[in-house]
Amino acid sequence: MLTPGKYTITPISKLLLSPSKVEIHLKEEPILDLKFTQHKSKISGTINCLKKCGKISIKLFDEHGEIVDEFVDTKGEYYFSDVLPSKYTVKIFDEQNFLWVESEKNIILEGDDIKDLDFIQKAYFLEIKSSKSALLKYWPDKTENPKIEEFQLKEGENKIYFKEENKYYFSIESCYEFKVEGIDGQNSFNIPSNIPLILTAISSSVSAFVQTDVEDNTLGMNLREKSNSEEQTLQKIYSTNKGKMFLFSLNNSKIGNKYQFIPKSNKLLFMPRLVDFEFNGECEGVQPFNSQIGKFIKRKAKPVDQSIIFNYSYYSAFGKVSTIGSRPFKFPIRVEAISVECENHQEEDLIDQRSGDFRIRGLKPQCNYQISLKNSEGGDCIAAFPFFFNFIIGTKNKEVFFLVVS
Repeated sequence: MLTPGKYTITPISKLLLSPSKVEIHLKEEPILDLKFTQHKSKISGTINCLKKCGKISIKLFDEHGEIVDEFVDTKGEYYFSDVLPSKYTVKIFDEQNFLWVESEKNIILEGDDIKDLDFIQKAYFLEIKSSKSALLKYWPDKTENPKIEEFQLKEGENKIYFKEENKYYFSIESCYEFKVEGIDGQNSFNIPSNIPLILTAISSSVSAFVQTDVEDNTLGMNLREKSNSEEQTLQKIYSTNKGKMFLFSLNNSKIGNKYQFIPKSNKLLFMPRLVDFEFNGECEGVQPFNSQIGKFIKRKAKPVDQSIIFNYSYYSAFGKVSTIGSRPFKFPIRVEAISVECENHQEEDLIDQRSGDFRIRGLKPQCNYQISLKNSEGGDCIAAFPFFFNFIIGTKNKEVFFLVVS
């Protein structure tokens, strides 16, 4: 019970109440209309875009991550009214992939209104999803000397930033071929855009390198599928002072298939003769092929009767087998020539087991042969250097030399 007089009423509470105090003059009648309410504030700010903002959404989150309020803006400003004191996060959302100086702001609302909580756009971004790494080159739609920019795409999600609106053209440099989604069919995209580019690898480059310092226009490479002997189309050839690189493109539908790289030449012999390869969908190269100049012999047999109009061409390879220190051979040696692709198998004993001279006849033209040594009594292979020679029967002579090392 209060006696008449002047009083100041101040609420005692952890809550922020309004008004914070009330001064009264108590007379004979009771005062029954005093009222204290929890204080509420206002949050406001502006939205500054490089050009037209479009539809922008500002959301107010409490400290538990729950949405308290949302303001959809089309005029460049926003506000939240009647907000209770607490901790909040204000976030901005757009539909055009804008890059903001700050896309969210943390605040503590204690009593006073918060003004000038502004959001400022500084760029645009384009989202690119790629299944493999690649180099992206892009340039604006200008007719006079456009500047070409480069961006190294990594596998997964990527973002590229732009300062201005425009149409951009692009190209992709990679050992992979990509299916591109999210474009208008002209290898171009527009900024701003909320449509991501999606790059999906559909084929991969595989390669083989032939080491040689010889100028050889007949040097080539076959890539053959083992299951059906189908030849793959050569994509590119790169020449260096150390040899030639052969590139083939394999579709990813052929992952798991097995292939053979088979070099070919009318001048060179190769080691190894071929390389087996299983495609796994990645860009990769097989072990390099070593080469050396080969010599080939071509002979023709003609009938005595000139009225018979045919020519029969046959080929042979000759050479010499020696030992370290010119020691005698431990067993009789036979020279064997095998062509898998031409289904031809020829073998002959040395002409002279003391001198080591040999000649193999009956070799088919344009066939890739592997020549090696074996024991003519037991049929086992002989340790020699080189272990075998690879060559394609052609028009030039070739002497082959083996050195028996055991």
